[in-house]
Amino acid sequence: MLSLDEAALSMNVNSRTIFRLAESGGLHSSESPEGLMLICATDLHRLSAIYSV
Repeated sequence: MLSLDEAALSMNVNSRTIFRLAESGGLHSSESPEGLMLICATDLHRLSAIYSV
């Protein structure tokens, strides 16, 4: 699981873009005990393969 910022850096996009993708169901996410959104690295890898990022 990656933080929003880590996911955004790996995709070379804004963290808000990752947030919207997660909120719309395009990326699996969960919430850390501290309340931070965490992004599934497997989904992010799948997405990067589709868009050749």
